[in-house]
Amino acid sequence: MSESTAPSEDAAAYIAQVRAEIEADAERRRRQEPEIQRREREIERVWIDVAPPGAAGEQGELLLDRADRLSMIDVDAPLGAKPGVRQVKGTIRKAVYWYLRYVTDQVNALTNVLVR
Repeated sequence: MSESTAPSEDAAAYIAQVRAEIEADAERRRRQEPEIQRREREIERVWIDVAPPGAAGEQGELLLDRADRLSMIDVDAPLGAKPGVRQVKGTIRKAVYWYLRYVTDQVNALTNVLVR
């Protein structure tokens, strides 16, 4: 049984060694070229925007950031492109805007407090 685990242990040690060498080389290059550091930060910011929760950064901070961006409710519903539908939806939107705006302002204020 030790014969079957020995190659896997050697492989794991080799992989760890290669990873350490790659990380050391990457760190050396980062120190030499500030442009690489800037690009890495930019890529990391973009990744955080599109990554699933928990895949990048601290999960709590990431979830709060996403909740903050998604918590705002917009009253302005799209009207559509068809001429008749556009006028009907526009009339309905004007008729209920004052009430929906009042409610969404309260909900947005609450979510702003909860997320902060």
